[in-house]
Amino acid sequence: MFTPLAGKALRATQLAAARGNLWEGAVRSGKTIGSIIVWIRYIRTGPPGALLMVGKTERTLKRNIIDPMVQMLGKKRVDYRAGAGEVTILGRLIYVAGAHDERAADKIKGLTLAGAYLDEVTTYPESFFKMLETRLSVEGAQWFGTTNPEGPNHWLKKQYLNRARLHLRRDGTVVETHDPDALDLHRFSFVLDDNPTLPAAYVASLKRSHQGLFFVCHADYTARIDTYPFDPYTDSQWKLVPGLADPSGVSFQSVSHPTRYLRHYDYQLRLDVDDGSSAFAQDATFHRVPGLADPSWTSFRSHNYPTRYIRHYDYVLRVDPVTTTTDRADATFSVGY
Repeated sequence: MFTPLAGKALRATQLAAARGNLWEGAVRSGKTIGSIIVWIRYIRTGPPGALLMVGKTERTLKRNIIDPMVQMLGKKRVDYRAGAGEVTILGRLIYVAGAHDERAADKIKGLTLAGAYLDEVTTYPESFFKMLETRLSVEGAQWFGTTNPEGPNHWLKKQYLNRARLHLRRDGTVVETHDPDALDLHRFSFVLDDNPTLPAAYVASLKRSHQGLFFVCHADYTARIDTYPFDPYTDSQWKLVPGLADPSGVSFQSVSHPTRYLRHYDYQLRLDVDDGSSAFAQDATFHRVPGLADPSWTSFRSHNYPTRYIRHYDYVLRVDPVTTTTDRADATFSVGY
């Protein structure tokens, strides 16, 4: 059962009028349903011509997007033909494709597209996305996409999101720019509280359970924080093991990738395979100290750069000197077991 959109979700559907429109945010934040509703509207009213739906794989596209569309519209109106690379929605034939590696760009060469829906955009190779832009050549063509947040160095963040002409921010405010270098792109940022269908007790419990945890972006193995967990859940879980360089310290071993540990490189934390070297062991070892902003919590001092601490900056984890009140707050974590 689907409830009518309200609040920020409804506002995003009203603002999705740019050439590119991207919904981003935490898992279960309600961004997907709103984007699907806009896509259904576009299928019915958009310019004539070929349409495309893309996921990391066809399987994830079916699970995340096509199956919910079947629930919303019924099997008679959504006819997905597995293996054929096609789905018919409301009588309109739409190509489907996966974009999990560099070869994906070959799948859309030669197409002339009037529109596209893109699920999990940050999992695509940049080459695929750039090829897609050239294929959307029908007059009035638009694309609509969803993604979870990634690190500040991800190609989508640097080249597109940071240059969006309009941004519906997490706090619900709308910011527009008149910068001549801005792209014809509208960006909609969501948090868990934006999903009114979730029980209040569930939302409160999830926030408490994940306060202070940070989540790995596996697109480039950058370590980051987000208020809520990503899928798969184990990507937000860690084993605090004796420090690789000093057993009195700790190292962060990934639960989902147990051969990988958090280590700093150029002062940014990332998830790397232990190569057995002394340099890696030192970069991956930290010392627990009372929280710099709250001694009942925890801060983590770098083993080989003892004046630097793990802290978050623009949602990305780094090891930096700590001098200000903001720095101390950003370097203080609640460790759950």
